[in-house]
Amino acid sequence: MKKALVTLAALILWPAVGTTDVSSAAITSEISRLGANKVVAKLYESPKDWRDLMAAVATGKPQWLQVAVKLHSGVDGGTAEELLEAIGEGLEHRPKDVLALAVPTFRLEDICGGPDIDDSRFDSIQSAFAAIGRRQRKVASIAEPDLRKRADECIRMLEESKHQIERFFGKPSAMAPNKSLERTREG
Repeated sequence: MKKALVTLAALILWPAVGTTDVSSAAITSEISRLGANKVVAKLYESPKDWRDLMAAVATGKPQWLQVAVKLHSGVDGGTAEELLEAIGEGLEHRPKDVLALAVPTFRLEDICGGPDIDDSRFDSIQSAFAAIGRRQRKVASIAEPDLRKRADECIRMLEESKHQIERFFGKPSAMAPNKSLERTREG
């Protein structure tokens, strides 16, 4: 009986998780009711919901960036890293919104870095550099004077992130033509 009541309470108190669609409005409402820590914990307990949230934040759409800002105080360690990576990916889609809405809650140097090389989409130097290039081109298109300094700094930081990618994969000039570098890890 007690287990049934706990399950019922969880279903009533947490409508945003476990559904096929995690909405920004539902998450924002839950943050207001439960706080960022509990919402992050609940979302992270459901791998599908967490992946859906990260994909939504990566679009750079304002409603999802606002959710990311509200979740900021509830993330740490791995969840913080994943959230930052998703916001950074948003630079490829809506850089103006990312730089206007996510900063200063999130530090510019954390957003304007290279992609997550553990993500299979960016697991070669070519794919990582391509993502950085897309981000730089999109950020360079920002014309708003109030964001221009921030955009220029972001472009510089993205350029610097290439050095970290090179250190991990090796310099591009050392690669054979049309051949991806394989990462090796000690451990």
